[in-house]
Amino acid sequence: AQRPEAPARQNRERTFTVNVVEPVYDVYRADVATFGQVMATRTLTLRTQVQGRVIEVSPNYVVGGQVSEGEVLARIDPFAYEGAVIEAQAGLANAELALSEAREAYDLEVQNIETARSALVAAQTDLERAQSLLSSGAATQQTVDTRQLTVSERQQALSQRESNLFTLRAQITRQEAAIEQARWQVETAERNRENTEILAPFTGIVTEDAITPGSYVSTNEAIGSVYDLSALDVSFTISDRQYGQFASAGLVGRNVTVTWQISPSPI
Repeated sequence: AQRPEAPARQNRERTFTVNVVEPVYDVYRADVATFGQVMATRTLTLRTQVQGRVIEVSPNYVVGGQVSEGEVLARIDPFAYEGAVIEAQAGLANAELALSEAREAYDLEVQNIETARSALVAAQTDLERAQSLLSSGAATQQTVDTRQLTVSERQQALSQRESNLFTLRAQITRQEAAIEQARWQVETAERNRENTEILAPFTGIVTEDAITPGSYVSTNEAIGSVYDLSALDVSFTISDRQYGQFASAGLVGRNVTVTWQISPSPI
């Protein structure tokens, strides 16, 4: 009861100054400012597959330069590798010649075996005839022994030729394996010769170059890096409110076009 009365609040009219515009029905675009970055999703470090002296480097192979897919970025002196190809091809030719000779020797030995069998059959027939004549007294024991010796000699000759045939068959198998090895050596030498040219794996931008004409490079040495122009990622961050606006407008999941604004025209 003794508390003082609170002062009465008087309502006062307040005025505000505003800009008035006439509304027009149209499509409006909201500008959203944000920050992000463009990153390459495919970057390749170039390495040499053979060693040697560098004799040529592409003028486009510099930091910031654009290279095309299949473009020769650098060349290594191919002299030694061309010689290796010639040597490997000669080794293959020798192996094929040795195989041909082994097959001819095998065929000849097959014919010799047939001849030796015929001779053995003839000697056995002569022995049987001499043995029959010995029983009738028309031939001597010496004749029988001589023909028995002839049969033994021809039997031994046939066995020797059959053994030679087995050896020649093994030699053919060995030469066939040698040809496969020689072919692999030719393929390896040709691939090494091709690897003296370092090609651009795709169209891209050079981010690092570490090779100059006249320098010497070793196998598997890094000589630079390139990133793919067709594989770039654009990432940026927006606020929750902006994301809500995009979601309500149905923009989530739609394609985004990135334009790099450089005077006088965009990229």
